[in-house]
Amino acid sequence: MRHCSNCRHPDSQHCPDLPRHRCGHAGPRLCGGSSLRPVLSPDSLWRHANSGGGLSGKVLERTVAVTFDTNVAPELPWRFSAETPAVRNKVGETQTVMYKISNPTDAPVSAMATYNVQPDLAGSYFMKLECFCFTELLLGPGETKETAVVFLIDPAIVDDRDIGSLDGITLSYTYFPPKGGNPDQPVGR
Repeated sequence: MRHCSNCRHPDSQHCPDLPRHRCGHAGPRLCGGSSLRPVLSPDSLWRHANSGGGLSGKVLERTVAVTFDTNVAPELPWRFSAETPAVRNKVGETQTVMYKISNPTDAPVSAMATYNVQPDLAGSYFMKLECFCFTELLLGPGETKETAVVFLIDPAIVDDRDIGSLDGITLSYTYFPPKGGNPDQPVGR
């Protein structure tokens, strides 16, 4: 178990203030796994999306393996998986990975995802351009949805003497019942 890198809560994945530490994804924002990143304006995001490269617009030949870890809280009856367990991504190149979320029960169930990037130092270079974290999702009985994360690894990582030679990053998502909610209680009753 790791401490939250922002407030030192004893469990980084279950920190009650995690949404405040992260972007909250209330719009087009970039958020690093363990360090807060500046919010980019829609114009900056458009320029980035059309440049084909990282924040600097550069795509490097260097690649980093990105592994996708998916988890569901024990009290949540969902199934959750990434389309692929890992990709090898060029530093600075935008990548999209799809996820599938299923509710196999006969009642509607809602939940919210949190995320973590490991190693911690890589979090400030792992740029999520689009994600599904910190947004409550309601799945009806037997319903399955697909969602995506769009990310890149900031080329500035190669200049970081502590992790510049890093070969692998893990992006981990965990779905939890909404705070104060009961995943087994049908929504809207």
